[in-house]
Amino acid sequence: MIDPKQLRIGNYVQWGAEITSHTKVMTIGLTMVSATLSRGNTVSLIPLKFDDLEPIPLTQELLKRCGFFPDEDDMCFYWEKNGEIIEESLNHPPVFRHESHQRPITTLHQLQNLYFALTDEELEIKL
Repeated sequence: MIDPKQLRIGNYVQWGAEITSHTKVMTIGLTMVSATLSRGNTVSLIPLKFDDLEPIPLTQELLKRCGFFPDEDDMCFYWEKNGEIIEESLNHPPVFRHESHQRPITTLHQLQNLYFALTDEELEIKL
């Protein structure tokens, strides 16, 4: 489950077991959200309870779809987009670095929220 306080309009989440579908939050209410559910060329607006929402784990493929590009060294992967850096190492969760600040991130909605907070721009994602 995702803490409702972490959701913003435009966040992508998983809906229960619907891992292959893309669910984008469109409105946020007191106990549920309205979200778009895309399957192929069909898009539907559906109501979903907060309890039914799951975060989408960050993967290397997903970082590429967000426009980040990898730069390897011996110990880490560095992902960069417009000066924002995500550092990924074998023994630690990914860390988003901005100037002198850093924050661990593990899910797509965390990355979307952090990117917007730091750049005042929505993160473009090619799903």
